[in-house]
Parts: sequence; C-alpha cells; structure tokens
Amino acid sequence: MRTPIFLISLLYLGLSLTLNVQADVTMTLTAPDGKAVGGDYSGQGIATWSNGDRYEGELKAGKRHGKGIYTWADSKDQYAGEYLNGERQGQGKYTWTNGNRYEGRWEKGERTGKGIFAWSNGNRYEGSFVADNRTGKGKLAWNNGDVYTGDFKDDERTGKGVYIWKNGDRYEGGYLNGRRHGTGSYTWKETGNKYVGDWETNQRTGQGIYSWKTGERYEGAFKDDQRHGLGTMFSAYGDRYEGGFENDKRHGDGKMIWANGAMYEVKFEHGQQVKR
Repeated sequence: MRTPIFLISLLYLGLSLTLNVQADVTMTLTAPDGKAVGGDYSGQGIATWSNGDRYEGELKAGKRHGKGIYTWADSKDQYAGEYLNGERQGQGKYTWTNGNRYEGRWEKGERTGKGIFAWSNGNRYEGSFVADNRTGKGKLAWNNGDVYTGDFKDDERTGKGVYIWKNGDRYEGGYLNGRRHGTGSYTWKETGNKYVGDWETNQRTGQGIYSWKTGERYEGAFKDDQRHGLGTMFSAYGDRYEGGFENDKRHGDGKMIWANGAMYEVKFEHGQQVKR
C-alpha cells in the first residue's frame, strides 16, 4: 500500500494545481465537473497523478479529507473510506487485486483498531490491529476448519488462546510466536486423552500430567512430547511405578507400588525390566 507524499512546494499551471509527489510524479486537482481548481479547494473533487493513480472524494484545502476512493494504477489496489489530512483515518476498506481485503479502523495510514482481514483463500481474521499487524484479541479461522481465538502480537499468536482443530482436538493455554509455549492443556477428541502441563515450541516439555481415557495417568517430566526424566505412571487399577523415564519408556531405577500397599524396587533399561 502506498500513499503519495505531498511536497512542500505548490506549482500552479493555469487554474489547476500540480504537486510534486516524487521526482517524476505530479498531481492535478479538479472539481466534479472537470474544471481545474486551486490548492485551497475544499469539497468533492478528483485528484489524478501522472503515474495513473486516482482519488475521488472529499477534499479540504487540497488534501484528501473525509470520505473517498483511492485507486493505484500499477497494482489496481483500492481503498474506499475515510481520510484525515491526506491520510487513511477512521473506517475504511482496502482491497488487493489478489483478492485479499481488509475492512476496519485506520490510524495515520495504518490498520489500527478493530477490523476484519479476509484472504482470497478463505482464511479470515477478525479482531484488533496495531500498525498493520494483528495485535491484541482476535479470532483467526482457516479454510481447513481450524479456529484460534485469543491473543496476538505482531501478527503471531502470542499470549493466551484456544485452538480448535477441525477434527475436534482442542488446546487452551500459552502461545509464543505462533507456537504452543508455557502452560496449557491439550485434549484429543478421538481418543479422549488429555495433557495438562508445560509446553515449549509446540511440544510437551517440562512438568505435566497425561491422562488416558482408559484410566491410566502419568505425572512427571516430559521432553519433546515424550515422558523423559522422573515421573509416576498410574494404572487404572491403582498400581503405580515411580522412577525414571527416557524417550517415553521406563528407564533407570524405580519402584513398583501396588494398590494394596506392597512395594519393591526395580530397574529398567529402555522399557525392559532388568532387576527386581
């Protein structure tokens, strides 16, 4: 998106006003009836640039001020909405020739405030913007059926949010730069299994609890989505193993504790018991 930068000097050619925009680009103002007007013109008008850009709408002292439509000649992009002192300000809609479009609030020429950004592929964001970026609370829906609702910062999911996949899986918790990070819970729709605990760059890493629908439960350390470190594995019948894990398997020293209170020490190597 480009907004012509008005020069300091105003050059009059007859009754028409020409302003230098770039070294080789000039602008001419005319009234709706086609008559050329001066630089202090206010009211409905048309501004055309030598590069083909065109604005039609309200003017104040020769500047875009009020409601109008600006069309870029090279890209064919178009903005229709409010202006203040030559800049996009207030409510407006920007349409790209690739089919993307934004409709919402503007401040000093940038998307700032509440708005909707719709991609040509069907993706859609509705929420807060700051300086052209998704920042604040918002909802992002993908064309595949996935939906995220929560915090954004600098166009990324950062903060707290809820992500629901098309298949029904659900994550609720922390995000950093678009990835699950911090504490959060993930529920698998198909299996009914659930994890609650720490995350790092989309993976279960840190301390957490993984519960199976069958009644089994693991509490302890995770690394890269696997049980890794010290933890406790509970069976559905009340028995439990306390000890080491490595790469999702029991590994190292531990102890077995039965539901009736009986206990004995064990040792595992990569999931295989080697000592009792």
